[in-house]
Amino acid sequence: MPVKISPYIWPNEYVLGMLHPVIRAWFTSKYTSFTDVQRRAIPLIHRGKSVLMMSPTGSGKTLAAFMSAINELFILASEGRLENKVYVVYVSPLRALSNDIKRNLEEPIEGIKEIAEELGIEIPEIRYLVRTGDTKQSERAKMLKKAPHILITTPETFAIVITSPKFRQLMKDVKYIIVDEIHELCSSKRGVHLSLAMERLQEYVGKPIVRIGMSATQAPIEEIAKFLAGGEVVRGRWIPRDVYIVKSSFQKDIDILVHSPGDLVKEGPEVVNARMYELLRRYIEDHRTTLVFTNTRSGAEAVSYKLKEVGVEGVGTHHSSLSPEVRLKVEEDLKKGRLKAVVTSTSLELGIDIGYVDLVCEIGSPKSISRGIQRIGRSGHAISATPKGRFIAINRGDLIECAVIAKCAKMGKIDRVRIPENSLDVLAQHIVGMSLERKWGIDEAYRVVRRAYPYRNLPYEEFLLVLKYLGGEYKELESLNVYRKIWVDFEEGIFGRKKGSRVIYNLNVGTIPEETKYAVVLRDQRRVVGYLSEDFAMELKSGDIFVLAGTTYEFLGFKGTKIYVREAPGRRPTIPSWVGEMLPRSYDLSIEVLKFRERLEREIREYLVGKKTKKDVLDFLMREYYLDQRAAEVLFEFSLDQVLFSGYIPSFQNLVIEHYRESSRRNHIVFHFPFGRKVNDALSRAYAAAMASQYGINVRVTVTDDGFMLTTEEPVYLSEEDVTRLVTPESIEEILKASIRNTELFNQKFRHCAVRAFMILRNYKGHEISAKSQYIKAMMLLEASKKFEERHPIFMETYREILTQHMDVDGAKEVLKNISSGLWRVRVLPPTETPMPFSHEIIASGYEDVVLMEDRALVLRRLLQRIKTRIAEKEVEFKDLDYLENYYKLKRGLIIKGLRKEDLLELLERVGFIPLTGSENIYERFMVSERTLRRWINELIEEGAVSIISPRRRRYITLKKYEKFFSVLLKRPKEVDMEEVERLISSWNEGKRDKDALRRISQLESMGVVEVYKLTERGIPLFRMKKPIKDKVSPVEAYKFVITKLLYSYGPLTVDEIRVKLRAPEEHTEHIKRALTELEQNGIIVRGLFRAFDEVQYMLRSDYEVLKRRPILEHAVLRYILEKPSSKDHARAHSDTVSYKIINALKQSIMEQKTSVLMVNRRGEIEEVSLNIRACDLLRDLERDVDDIIGIIGPGDSIGGIFTGYRDDLHNLVAGRCVIAHLKDGKLIPAEGVDVSTIRYVIERLKSKTGTEKCTKMLNMEDLSSVSKDISR
Repeated sequence: MPVKISPYIWPNEYVLGMLHPVIRAWFTSKYTSFTDVQRRAIPLIHRGKSVLMMSPTGSGKTLAAFMSAINELFILASEGRLENKVYVVYVSPLRALSNDIKRNLEEPIEGIKEIAEELGIEIPEIRYLVRTGDTKQSERAKMLKKAPHILITTPETFAIVITSPKFRQLMKDVKYIIVDEIHELCSSKRGVHLSLAMERLQEYVGKPIVRIGMSATQAPIEEIAKFLAGGEVVRGRWIPRDVYIVKSSFQKDIDILVHSPGDLVKEGPEVVNARMYELLRRYIEDHRTTLVFTNTRSGAEAVSYKLKEVGVEGVGTHHSSLSPEVRLKVEEDLKKGRLKAVVTSTSLELGIDIGYVDLVCEIGSPKSISRGIQRIGRSGHAISATPKGRFIAINRGDLIECAVIAKCAKMGKIDRVRIPENSLDVLAQHIVGMSLERKWGIDEAYRVVRRAYPYRNLPYEEFLLVLKYLGGEYKELESLNVYRKIWVDFEEGIFGRKKGSRVIYNLNVGTIPEETKYAVVLRDQRRVVGYLSEDFAMELKSGDIFVLAGTTYEFLGFKGTKIYVREAPGRRPTIPSWVGEMLPRSYDLSIEVLKFRERLEREIREYLVGKKTKKDVLDFLMREYYLDQRAAEVLFEFSLDQVLFSGYIPSFQNLVIEHYRESSRRNHIVFHFPFGRKVNDALSRAYAAAMASQYGINVRVTVTDDGFMLTTEEPVYLSEEDVTRLVTPESIEEILKASIRNTELFNQKFRHCAVRAFMILRNYKGHEISAKSQYIKAMMLLEASKKFEERHPIFMETYREILTQHMDVDGAKEVLKNISSGLWRVRVLPPTETPMPFSHEIIASGYEDVVLMEDRALVLRRLLQRIKTRIAEKEVEFKDLDYLENYYKLKRGLIIKGLRKEDLLELLERVGFIPLTGSENIYERFMVSERTLRRWINELIEEGAVSIISPRRRRYITLKKYEKFFSVLLKRPKEVDMEEVERLISSWNEGKRDKDALRRISQLESMGVVEVYKLTERGIPLFRMKKPIKDKVSPVEAYKFVITKLLYSYGPLTVDEIRVKLRAPEEHTEHIKRALTELEQNGIIVRGLFRAFDEVQYMLRSDYEVLKRRPILEHAVLRYILEKPSSKDHARAHSDTVSYKIINALKQSIMEQKTSVLMVNRRGEIEEVSLNIRACDLLRDLERDVDDIIGIIGPGDSIGGIFTGYRDDLHNLVAGRCVIAHLKDGKLIPAEGVDVSTIRYVIERLKSKTGTEKCTKMLNMEDLSSVSKDISR
């Protein structure tokens, strides 16, 4: 068999005996013996056998790969036969990894040299050099004179050097190719690119090259071995070359545990996040070095920033959108112990040398078993050390995945990689490269290409299509500057180089698609910090604050594709987002998830019939799946809800299709197909296209790893027969091709394929062509190529890439086959208005307006409330969570916003305290500019009316008289050097600000030593020493006051939610419980199960009594007034509003009838309002609308008196309940006490809501630009 699994493990002495005495002496001086993998691999490599090594991180793979080559190079050097040429090529997927290998080679080579000198043996230098895209031109020129004996490179540079006329000559006798992290390369087109480059080099060398591959996680290992070794084409058949698989018998145990910070749905994101960061903080403090993985760059930035905010010191950030200099510094700082932790996305998954890591924490599921193992393997790098990993599952879907990954990791199961096949765009690149070497016979080149594993099944016809495309077959495209890249003579059967192709090849080779990115440059230092995506960059306005590399920056302006910034310590940032960050769950992991669901259902059933206790099930989850107590309880409750509600958990024999009709009358068909995002992307698009064709309707698609949802306006019911008939294993591919052709997905993937195939250039004669220009060119080519796209290789490759890499059409076919054969059972449910618990995450993903975790949690809570009510068969106090949420938002000033300085004092009197930064901050509660609001705050601080407190490093504004109560949240130290503090804040206030000063001041502020006395125009706080508070109150009395204020704004809340919202330390929990008991005894608060969740909640008795009456919310009344058509002014009627449509259909007699409705205002007080008789029907819809309450009322409107400052002889511009200006003779007259800046601000908001044209019409003015002029006069 060409692929052989080597069973041999040679004795240590036998392996040592293969080495030159000097190398033997060096090795025995450094190590006691060879490791398991070294004893298995070195003898095979020594004999010239190709080897694929699979063994854990830190097991000695790299030394095993290089040892034979170093031995041979030393022998040649000592005998004076070491020539000026390349003997060894090392290829890695990362440039940083290449630099690490160079440093790692230095130790053995220099060590051997020292021992040789001690023994009196003179040897010439053995050179080992890195050549990548970062290598300077001068260094490349030196390599031509002094060739590296060991060349360290990447796939892209490797493809260039084997084509370079001069460097190519130095590679004529390459004997070894070493491919590191082969699992990472072979699963993408970079691996395809490398496989062709290796075959081209082997053809040039003219004799077998020893190929060595290595990785810690590989599956299917036989296929990866074939990928490494390639094959020979004999009489048209591809036969793999000999290659040995070396599996280390030494397998490290993994210390693994799955945490849940709580149930995101029941407890809310605030509580869960607080627990998560507390858990992370403890882990980081208890370990020397910790690596924290997130799945996205934006996640890495958010976690890093938050860790610093909660007081964790020595945290770095590392991801691919940071500059190489920033990443390198983080790596060095971690290695040298200057950092305690680094938060990263995927950039530190592979074997970059970052020194010793004690612990790996993963936030959320890594989405594949092998990725999870690879990440955990970054810890415990030493042979004797145990890798230690901690998963922190954020939601219930994550929790299931993490549990399964933990189980599989302990069992040694990993998921398979899919090696792309017959990539015609990569093939086009290499044919151009081959043409630069010499003239080729077409059949000869075809044989070389087919030797590469990914092209072993390449049809000859497709090979010829690529030659025709490169040879200028499509002359119609020359008008778009698509010219031939080679010349081809099909009659003689040869092809060769076209003039100018070498420049195109060298400047455009590679497979990684480019996206438009903007460099973030520190203005003072002219140093690039990192890169932002175009979408995020285009949203930036002057003065905006964002975080990058864990540091906050202020946006100053653009210059081309550069963003100029300055550091902005202490200011609250937004988190950047980047395109394409969603990791899909692997198909193999998805199958394991289904198996786990079946087993979990059996456990829950046994609990329900009394065969097992809850403790038995929890013990099973903790023992078998490595969950902690809280994680096991969350998963138990989630699964129990599902089985109680439906009788089963969706799995192989219950692939559920659920018809869910929403209250908005949208119709959803939820497919509980937990096969991973790639498979579900294919299935969902196919079913949507088939339904659209069958029923003539529009279908919207939502895709997740656990299923997909098809949404329609018209009700559609799919039967089990429809499911198997609409899409079949035979039809799915053609359905998908037809459905994706005119999509943005196809446009983007076509651009990527066209760039790889040199149809579109990334770089022309040294000039970079932006991704945007490439996209425009792609759109023009798509239009121009329609008539021959069916047989055009780039179109063929675009379809192939979408179906096999972006989607998983083969996995989708397997699912459909198993369903149609009856192996897996589909269960179709009748329409319902209460979807099962396992569908909630899928449904929440389908809401276009759900972006923030808080919004998602509210959607999930609403769905769970229905489930709990139905399971328990009891009524809960407050079913409508939307109403509850908006009631409290109204009270805390987030719907009807403040306009005057007096409003700020009035709001603080009611709510007690408001955050200065973060979500629901002070700026979100006022309809004035940030600058105006800062001025008011500064004036009120100076007047002694308000102060700023900072419990646990988050600033709040409160009334001065309340300060004594909130001081309970501060912890004053016993000893502080006051002189040092004075110097520190003086330096800060003078503008000498850095991260260390910010960290120290934040500590002092949270202890109550210093306080903010002013905010600069840019929002930077200035500090002064804080005077001790004279009137001390006991902790319980303080908490009674603080909790009362908190419950005014939020409710109902559990004890945990109260503690987290107050940012109180855990040791204050007993104080909080005592305060709640006394408040309840005094009749101020009530407790109960007000929402359908398990924990007791608390709320103000006054709120409870108001909410039981369920009055109309004030903002709904205001919206109704602003929307209803006025009988005196029909020109301003909003014909597209629900009010107009209904009222217009009513008879005049009904319209004139009035009714009294109860309304609750923003202070939580009941008012009685007289409105049109139809108002009650309309207001229930409108009270969910929380847009700004801005509009025009009057003149003479009978309801206008509800607005403060209303004049019935003029048009009134209103915001909330306040008239801010009157419109008279085309001019705006400011209302009493309203800032001019506020009027401008409101008009801008009105324009953004209604559009300039509609706003002009509403204001009855020709040109809105005159508004600001008239106001300023």
